[in-house]
Amino acid sequence: MAEKLNIYQKLAKIRKPVEVLQKNKQGFGYRYVTEDVILSKITGLMDKYQVSLIPNILYGTTKVEPYTYSKTKSTKDGKIYEEKVNEILVTCDMDWQWVTTPWFTNACKILFYKEAITV
Repeated sequence: MAEKLNIYQKLAKIRKPVEVLQKNKQGFGYRYVTEDVILSKITGLMDKYQVSLIPNILYGTTKVEPYTYSKTKSTKDGKIYEEKVNEILVTCDMDWQWVTTPWFTNACKILFYKEAITV
């Protein structure tokens, strides 16, 4: 008979074989691990233990605003100049809910803040 695990025990089983993830990206003063790297390490274990992660943007928290900054660049002949860069900054509050599948009988919710820049 299969071992009956609650959501916290399943998450511990998923976490245990995943080694420390090396930060593979840098931006805006932060170093971080990208979502694709994280998912490549845990998706198989999530399937094995029948656990899903459901994202949810909290209503009324999304903000979209212009984001302008200058980049110092140089020409081929060595002249330095400032280039103006215009991007869009999107922020929101989120929660992520770990649930057991397929019947969603057990859950664990985590609050999260998200920032994204679009070019």
